[in-house]
This record gives sequence, C-alpha cells and structure tokens, in this order.
Amino acid sequence: MLGAYIELTPEDERRLAAFAPRARRHFADIVAHFYDKVEACRETVAVLTGGPEQVERLRNTLMQWLESGLAGPHDEAFHERRRRTGEVHVRVGLPQHLMVAAMSVIRIDLRRVVEREYPEHSDERTALIESIHRWLDLELAIMIEAYRAASEERFRRKARLAIIGQLAATIAHDLRNPLSVLDSSLHILRRHASDDARTQRHLGRMKEQLGVCSSIISDLLEVARESTPRCDPIDLTAVVSEVVGTLTVPASVRVELAVEEGLHLLGDHGLLRQALVNLVGNSIIALRKRGGVVCIVAHVEGDETVLEVSDDGPGFPPDILHEVFEPLVTTRPKGTGLGLALVESVARRHGGMATAGNRPEGGAQVSLRLPRSGPPQHPIAP
Repeated sequence: MLGAYIELTPEDERRLAAFAPRARRHFADIVAHFYDKVEACRETVAVLTGGPEQVERLRNTLMQWLESGLAGPHDEAFHERRRRTGEVHVRVGLPQHLMVAAMSVIRIDLRRVVEREYPEHSDERTALIESIHRWLDLELAIMIEAYRAASEERFRRKARLAIIGQLAATIAHDLRNPLSVLDSSLHILRRHASDDARTQRHLGRMKEQLGVCSSIISDLLEVARESTPRCDPIDLTAVVSEVVGTLTVPASVRVELAVEEGLHLLGDHGLLRQALVNLVGNSIIALRKRGGVVCIVAHVEGDETVLEVSDDGPGFPPDILHEVFEPLVTTRPKGTGLGLALVESVARRHGGMATAGNRPEGGAQVSLRLPRSGPPQHPIAP
C-alpha cells in the first residue's frame, strides 16, 4: 500500500488540520490561479469539453479537494476517493505529465500561503511545510498509481485484442462466404418449399440462426476493431424504444422504462444501439425460464448521461463479476463472451465507462456513464 513508503504521521495530520482554517481564506485565490494555468494550456483545455458549467463545477471540486486534503482524516475512505479521482483523470484522457504539473501548482501556492500566514521563520512553520509536501506526495502517488494500473490494463487489453483480432479476421474470411451461400440457398428454398406450417417453421429457424451467426461475427469484429465513434445528436428515448421494439420479449418478461424526457446526447447511434441490444438481450435471456422484470433507466447526472439496465434474475456469479467485461468471458453455457465486452468497448470509446454488479434485492445491473458532450476528439486507448 502507498502508506508503506509515504506515511502521514499523527503530527502531520494535526499540523494540516490546524492550518486548514487559515488556508481556507486563500482557497479562492488558489483555485483561480490554478484555472488560469489550465486555460493557458491547450492540452488541458482539450479535455474540458463541457464548457463554462463544467469548469465551474471543477472549481468547486478543487475547493472540496483542498478542504478534505488538509482537514483529513487520511484514512482508507480518503484513499478510495482519491483513487476514483485518479481513474476519472485517466478516463477523460488527462495526460499524466499535466496531472503532475497541476500538483506542482498547488504545492507552490500552498507554500506561499504558509509563508504569508506565518511570516516568522520557525521550526513549526518548517514542519508544516514538510507535512504539506508529504500530503501532496501521497496525493501524487495515488494518482500515479491510477495511471500505472490503467497503463498495465491497456497493455493486457491490447494483447487480448490482438489475439481476438486475428481470430476475427480468420472467422470473417472463413465464415462470411459460406454463410452468404447458405442465406442465398435458403432464400431459394423458401420460394419453392411447400406452405406446410412445419416446413416453414424450420426454414424460419434456419434464417434466424444464420442471423445469429452473422451477429456473432459482427460483434467479434467490432470488439477487435476499436473504431472511433461518430459524434451525432442522439435522441436516447428513441433509441431505447427502437431497441425494445426490435427484441423478442417472452410473455413472462416485462420491460419497464424510466427514461428522462427529452434526453439527448452526442455519440454514435449505431454503437449505442448495439450496446443496448446486448444489455437488454442479456437480461431477457436471464429471465426467459423464470420470468421477471427488465428495467431500463436513463437520466442526466452533471455532464454525463447515465444508462442502466437491470433485471431481477439470478445476477452475475460472484467469482467472475470482476471480469464480466473481458472478451470471451461468459456466464451462459452457450454464450460467446462478446456482448458485455462490446458494451464496455462502446462506453470507453465514447469517453465513458461501464460498470456491472448485482443488486442488493437480487438480479444483475449494468450501468453506462457517457459524456453528454460526445466522444473525445482522440481515440481512447484500449
């Protein structure tokens, strides 16, 4: 753990907490100086796609960050909050060197505040400055750890996707042509077959399974391709309705919608539709034998659109919950392990994230958090 080599002592905690009331008077100036630096850096501005409203929210967040960092306590909950902040920095594409430079700006400004509040040189002032350095070193270490973990995950994912890409190319080449021949032959058969209900039923099943094969190949290619999403206006209410209308829902399954009225965002309609088809389709399959309810919820939270699909089925097996978004990992005996991998890929390429879990009352839930401002201008690394 980070505390093994960067440790805040009880004396550090005491000094920082005692300094907090004096520092608080200068927070507004520190934040203003910080964002003057941000707005002068084109690399940083490129990450802030939410306009003045987003910047104002970030200013308030920085004030809270300063407050909690000085006031403490620097316990496990503190580490977890900071870790999540680091993951957000990675997710929005903030370069690591800019994060380090930003921490230096805060470090210099806080030292100036100490010198202004305690103009006389003293051992206590020197000790306070050292405590501030240790606190900011800890903050920096937590952030760098988030970048390191993300870098390792990108490396592992690239290795996996390289293998999948090779498989996808082989499958696409070897199966597309035979499937096309089967589809053409089936079309001819249906024209010449008798009107017998049993014959037509079997021909229909053949057509359906050919579609399943084609869909598996398309998903495999899409997961491996990692193409940059389009950035078009999307009416999410219309997309949800379209998906629900497309899927076959058994009589034992009820689909409930709670989509915020007039919900729009920027993104790739085809990719988001495909991700939602996979999510809702998974829930329907989970409930097919037992029946139940599939819930689709969508609403706005700040700069993000949150889309959740849940059901009251058996949920995810706990032993694979941590890897449900990995390619070729599946919870079903006949599953391909591509559906949730595609969902995660679509969310990430849009600059968002996907999470999965089991609801306390039972059943699975998958959530997508997507920036309303659209996908990043540069591709998000896998």
